[in-house]
Amino acid sequence: MIDSHPFFRIGLRTSILSSADIELVGEADSLDEGWAAVGGSAVPDVVIVDGDLPEMTESELIKNAYGEEGCARVLLVGACADGARLISALAAGARGYVLKTAAVDEILHAIHIVAAGGVVVSKPLVDQVVADYERRPSAGDGHVEETARTVGHLTPRELDVVELIASGASNRQIADRLFLSDKTVRNYVANVMGKLGVSHRSEAIVAALQAGFGGTGDVQPRSA
Repeated sequence: MIDSHPFFRIGLRTSILSSADIELVGEADSLDEGWAAVGGSAVPDVVIVDGDLPEMTESELIKNAYGEEGCARVLLVGACADGARLISALAAGARGYVLKTAAVDEILHAIHIVAAGGVVVSKPLVDQVVADYERRPSAGDGHVEETARTVGHLTPRELDVVELIASGASNRQIADRLFLSDKTVRNYVANVMGKLGVSHRSEAIVAALQAGFGGTGDVQPRSA
């Protein structure tokens, strides 16, 4: 855990140490100190990083937080619902972004999701990205407009899946919401990612958010 705010770090440390299935292997107030604290240990499964570290851009922060082996999954925790930072962080490879104001249980749940290979985003951050999208000029970025055109060719069921992906839902949550099997959801997610031209779920979230999805996550299943 790497965070420049000692009171937040102490609070989260206490919660993690009280958790039976999360092991805290080190903590620090900077990335350099964080990796020094880990020392010769194996690269941790998840690196929890302060999303508000002032000395780095999101891309630099994610790159440095991956560790020497590039194996760690990065979960950012930030103080503000900044849609632009969320987009930059996910595009740079972060596997999650949650607010420090979130309930402790939500942050611990996010750690589990990221450790399992999933992607998680706090809902206020998703809402902020959607609000930013709705305020943007009609003549927007060419890549965003191309993504919007691609989304327009998705099937109704694929649109359901995109909406839920943009809301940060896991495959299991999508399956439960749409009354589908895990295998069927995996196939839909793979098809959607292929059509969007992305190879990672975080990239799919970015593309979906930029196309205006993710406002509520309140999806009513449609016909395929």
